[in-house]
Amino acid sequence: MTGLDLVGMIGQLFRHVLPRGYATSIHRERAWDLPWSAADPGRNAFDWDDEEAARLTALVVPMVPPIDAERMAGFRFIDEVTALLVSRYGRWACGWDHSNHHGGPVETWCCDSHSVGEAEETAERVVTCLLEWRD
Repeated sequence: MTGLDLVGMIGQLFRHVLPRGYATSIHRERAWDLPWSAADPGRNAFDWDDEEAARLTALVVPMVPPIDAERMAGFRFIDEVTALLVSRYGRWACGWDHSNHHGGPVETWCCDSHSVGEAEETAERVVTCLLEWRD
């Protein structure tokens, strides 16, 4: 194994980890990095009804990785859903998966290995988590 192979392997293992405080257009927003003004429900409009829940569910279903996908597919899925939610609802939505297992208020989401499953069920869980985070 060459040094470049090792660097590539380490990069693959930790590519979901982003340095804190580094912000670019491709940086994933993190709930704990949000100022209150960006997360405050009173300052951030959110129009929600059953039709929007159905639209969001329909958008997320095809994004869910297959059950037997490699572990990194779960991390990519979470990043892709976060990008979708932030682009649709605003920066505040980046906390949708900030589970209580990691110090957040969201009880419906645990982690990719426990929360990502069948497509429809996972999409419904994302919707539930978004609403839980908003509350």
